[in-house]
Amino acid sequence: MNHYTWVYVAGGGRNVPVGLYHSSKKGHLLIYVGKKITTIDFNVLDSKEYTFFIDNELCRIKLERRGDKMFYFFEIDKTTDTPLNRARRAMERKFVRQLLIGLVVFVLVVSGFVIYMNNRHTGNAEQMEKMLARHGVETLGRVLVEKEGPHSAVSYQYIVHNQSYTSRHIALPSSLMVPRGGMPLETGDEFVVTYFPPDPEVSRIDLARPSQRQIQLYRQR
Repeated sequence: MNHYTWVYVAGGGRNVPVGLYHSSKKGHLLIYVGKKITTIDFNVLDSKEYTFFIDNELCRIKLERRGDKMFYFFEIDKTTDTPLNRARRAMERKFVRQLLIGLVVFVLVVSGFVIYMNNRHTGNAEQMEKMLARHGVETLGRVLVEKEGPHSAVSYQYIVHNQSYTSRHIALPSSLMVPRGGMPLETGDEFVVTYFPPDPEVSRIDLARPSQRQIQLYRQR
């Protein structure tokens, strides 16, 4: 006599034992839920299934014949049209709608933030160019090149009133490491730097304007 048991977790965390007894020789079958016998059947020697409710949940026990052996399965049926399954599908659709709305709102917020930051960066760059064009003072700066694989990190240093300033690093591919009409950039190369006197950290380097010393170095390379 085969005996199989399962546990169905009902509302409130209540455990409901589910089990069956099945004679593999005569086919006598008994299914019980908790302390209640729900099904008695005879001569069950081939694949078969039985359905029953636990509370409002439609459950199924399946017997599956595979050669000389019988396998037993306990399943919760969430596809058949029952009041609980209809309510479950309605909740799932509501959850999907809320999830989609949340994703749309998230995408809109992120997109708005990116657009705002891009506009802010563009506005700051334009404002810096205007300040340097109107009030900029020229000096000389030296390029710093740090090679990292196919890209190089480029920055420059310059001195204002005996104080040294270093620009932020800019990653450039090798194809852009040659200024227009010039030689490949190397550490120590000297170019004109324009800075804003009230805030010397605001600056730009003009790679098209090498210093006289740099021109002499180019001729020697």
